[in-house]
Amino acid sequence: MRRPTIHLGLFFATLFLLSVGLILIYSTSAIYAQERYGDAYYFLKRHGIYSGLSLGALFIILKLPLELFKKISYPILFLGLIFMIGVFIPGVGHRVGIASRWIRLGFFQFQPAEFMKLAMIFYFSYILTEKDWSQRIFIKLIPHFFVVSCVLFFLYYQPDFGNFVIVSLITGFMIFIAGVKVTYVVVAIVVSCPFLYSLAYAKAYRRKRILSFLNPWDDPKNSGYQVLQSFLAFFEGGFLGQGLGGGRSKLFYLPQAHNDFIYASLGEELGFLGCIVVLFTFFYIVHQGIRIALSAPSPFFRCLTAGITFMIGVEALLNMAVVLGLLPTKGLPLPFISYGGTSLVINVIAIGILLKISQFTKENAS
Repeated sequence: MRRPTIHLGLFFATLFLLSVGLILIYSTSAIYAQERYGDAYYFLKRHGIYSGLSLGALFIILKLPLELFKKISYPILFLGLIFMIGVFIPGVGHRVGIASRWIRLGFFQFQPAEFMKLAMIFYFSYILTEKDWSQRIFIKLIPHFFVVSCVLFFLYYQPDFGNFVIVSLITGFMIFIAGVKVTYVVVAIVVSCPFLYSLAYAKAYRRKRILSFLNPWDDPKNSGYQVLQSFLAFFEGGFLGQGLGGGRSKLFYLPQAHNDFIYASLGEELGFLGCIVVLFTFFYIVHQGIRIALSAPSPFFRCLTAGITFMIGVEALLNMAVVLGLLPTKGLPLPFISYGGTSLVINVIAIGILLKISQFTKENAS
């Protein structure tokens, strides 16, 4: 019997993005790390550790039995909710400024919201495929909306507006692919608009983000500063870029040059060509994820694969849109490339799940 093989194209595309991330993180953070921590390799070493851990987790996932994924749907949701509560417990949660988004585990920091996104995909994949939704699907979903409301409640009070948006989009997408009428989805969006409006304007810093998005030149030294520096980085990069290490935005001009706005640093150092290569790599990952979903061995794995593909694709799209000034800043990392431990590990684990499912697709079985 032929041993099933993983999707090598998807695997190497992920390795490529991880490599680009490591190179750019060192290039964009070395001066800042030397100035703040006295070690130019500070961020590179930490990101390298997380990259190693994430790849180790990926290979462990490839050794797990496929049916285990279905069995852990409820346990990981429960675990995720415990983690979400944990960020508010003194001595467990770690606060940075006004945000309580992390749990500190010795040397490592863990962001439960990143884990929760994957847990929600597992949860909805299970309930939408293991129960009878042939009639009154929208009414039957109401109890499960309570779970979503709890997650969004925790994200609101962390506060983490970026992941609030991502979890909302994931929920809507999962329900849509389950077969809910488009009319119901549109009605839900319309009904939620006043709430989203009040959410966006509830805090002064969120209002500033939206106003600076509409006209960043109105406050170029404060709320509009970051996006204007991002524009300048892309302009300086041109078609071929300034070369690795040649960018000037990292010289304390562009905040979060190695984190949320690393795509701008990519544009400055590797130019339009580098940005297009990375963009098309994400397109390739999404395209292959869709192909795996369409030939998945069961409805559960079809939903799981589609949800994971959507999560990675929409996060990449939103990050790039923010950096290009097409959306207000939300604090979302660029998958596989931005500095950030939990996000990196969860996204690589998600790829590991896609690779595992790819071993059992109809194409592999033939």
